[in-house]
Amino acid sequence: MRILVVDDNEPQFVMITRLLLAFRQDVEFEYASNYQDALKAVDGERFDVFLIDYDLGGESGIELMKQLRRDGHDAPMILLTAHGSRDVDLQAMESGAVDYLDKGELRAAILERSIRYAVRYHESLRRIKESENRLRRVLGALPTGVFIAQNESFAFVNDALCQMTGYTPDELFDYPVENLLGQSVAATLDQCAAGDAPRDDEIQFRTASGDVRWLQITLSRMQYEGEQSVLGAVTDITERKIAERHEHEQRTLAEALLDTSRAINSTLAIDEVLYRILDNLRHVIPHDVATITMIEDGYTRVVGYTGDLYEREIRKTHIAIEDTPELGLMIERRTPLLIRDLQNAVNVKMFKGMPQLRSYLSAPLIAADSVIGFINLLTSAPEFFDEGHADRLQIFANQVVGALQNAQEYEKAGEKAANDERQRLARDLHDAVSQTLFSASVIAESLPRLRHNETAFEEGLRRISRMSRGALAEMRTLLLELRPQALVNTDFDILLQHLVNAAKSRVETEIDLVIEAEKIVLPPDVKVGFYRITQEALNNIIKHAHATKALIHVTDDEHRTAITITDDGRGFDLNAISSHSMGLRIMQERAAKIEVDLTIDSQPQAGSRINATYPKGRHDEREN
Repeated sequence: MRILVVDDNEPQFVMITRLLLAFRQDVEFEYASNYQDALKAVDGERFDVFLIDYDLGGESGIELMKQLRRDGHDAPMILLTAHGSRDVDLQAMESGAVDYLDKGELRAAILERSIRYAVRYHESLRRIKESENRLRRVLGALPTGVFIAQNESFAFVNDALCQMTGYTPDELFDYPVENLLGQSVAATLDQCAAGDAPRDDEIQFRTASGDVRWLQITLSRMQYEGEQSVLGAVTDITERKIAERHEHEQRTLAEALLDTSRAINSTLAIDEVLYRILDNLRHVIPHDVATITMIEDGYTRVVGYTGDLYEREIRKTHIAIEDTPELGLMIERRTPLLIRDLQNAVNVKMFKGMPQLRSYLSAPLIAADSVIGFINLLTSAPEFFDEGHADRLQIFANQVVGALQNAQEYEKAGEKAANDERQRLARDLHDAVSQTLFSASVIAESLPRLRHNETAFEEGLRRISRMSRGALAEMRTLLLELRPQALVNTDFDILLQHLVNAAKSRVETEIDLVIEAEKIVLPPDVKVGFYRITQEALNNIIKHAHATKALIHVTDDEHRTAITITDDGRGFDLNAISSHSMGLRIMQERAAKIEVDLTIDSQPQAGSRINATYPKGRHDEREN
């Protein structure tokens, strides 16, 4: 596979190659750093996929995609951007991109999956186009039926029309046009005879043998045997109609699969993904009820449902695998199961108490060579589902398995994150609270020896009091960390006071908190984000600044909420700080996540100033 990567940031190209090579080795990369180099790279060359950066300096990736399409390059294009927005997404799709990836969320699995689905989607479209071209050639070689109508009766018919309809000439002469071809064609005959321009009609026609065919009828005026007549040219377009339906089904399938893959890539909420899969399935295979069931202890359990029939009964239904040969056979063969009519299937016990359900289709969910569940479709129409439906359903079954595996990996990652958080809290307890209490106990043990030195004795008591308050503040902060919802429910000024009290116990720095507002109300994610930014800033002051004074200043009005953190410490050179500096990067990432404007100013030996501002109108825009 040959991939052209167009990005004005060469390290980004290196990262992309490494990400993709981690999954597959059959990839050959070409690199272009700008618009013109990209056009030179494709001159006389063929690529299987284009990865194009949105921002190419003087030109945009959107313009490059348009130019490549104008030049006849039809390989799938994927847009990469660090400026994710719905407008950019829509521009990308309108310009021919098959996918749109945010660089900030780029992962190896996401990139590989996007390329794989893009290539597969492109191949599907290519096959559909080839099928359409073959169909056009076949239709072009078919003979055309001809008739002449006078006064809404046939005056002449040719052999091709007789073969097309299955009627003899005499039988056709006995039929008025309306009776044979329908009222719409008869009305068009009248309009054409009155002098209108040639008209086209497409009708469904039942032949003499009972077959239903699609006919295209083109009508024009003519003179025949001295009378005003209408000439009709009839083409059998049944095959084209079938191809259009097939194309529509394939396009719908491709769009549904693409939408589902995006859902799997964009969220790890398994209930949401399963519902999205079932919702997309509704567009591909018509049905009345759809369920996803998992096998647990030898029984099926419903984990996803859409439909209007028997919801309560079906959700409570637990089918024993051992007592249901049909499911056992599906597990053994690893292939879909089709029951054309549940009510007439004497030996089938499933859904017997639900007479409205007639046709049943199921596909196994296969993971690690084991069947872990099923995706099931039911409809009130008997003999409805067919083998083509079964093939499509199996594709969706595979997507369900992928979503479940993603959820399992996410759960494992969550467990690891929880363990890491417990270890961090243990370290904080040791580094902060334990050390503070130990220091307080040492001072307390030394007080009896200082009882004759009133000044030293009182200073020791004050230090013990300060350390105790600080340890209490540290414990309150850690308790908030243990209960994340408490961060959302606790007033913002109290959260900041906890942080300040805890910090004071760890350093001699004079830390002041000034809040110029009666009550600060923030969206939950913004409140937590501000809290984390302040926490990280205080940690940096404690660990690195060697400051004597620090100030946290909060302002709030109807337009914005701002928090400014300053210190008189040793400062630093922003240009000399590594881009991988954890403290600064964490603050910047948190600010970007909640759409807060963050500025950091510092000079060596001149202290530091951090300002975070949240425009309140931005929250309304995000909700809309």
